Amino acid sequence: MSELFDHLYELVKVEMSDQKLNLSVDTLFKVVQSAMEVVEFSRLPGKERKKVVVRIVKRIVDDTEKTNELSAVRLAIEHGILEQSIDLVVAASKGELIINQKLFCKCF
Repeated sequence: MSELFDHLYELVKVEMSDQKLNLSVDTLFKVVQSAMEVVEFSRLPGKERKKVVVRIVKRIVDDTEKTNELSAVRLAIEHGILEQSIDLVVAASKGELIINQKLFCKCF
């Protein structure tokens, strides 16, 4: 798994470099998107993919120069916001969210 993780991590770093993307509060979810897209094509089961995405983002945070802004990113990760966001994206991709649909209700 370590070799696979390292390979996936490097692919995400290349993707970030290609996009000229540096980790910050503003770009956190673009980094998550890149990680999810790279990990999607691995042969890992769904729950493992999520864990790997989180590990990749954590490693990118650890490898990035420490700043006050990065502290906010760390807090978001520590408080589970990253995992919840991944769950939301996965639910949306499976059509499990009721958005952009007309809802019929009787209003009084």
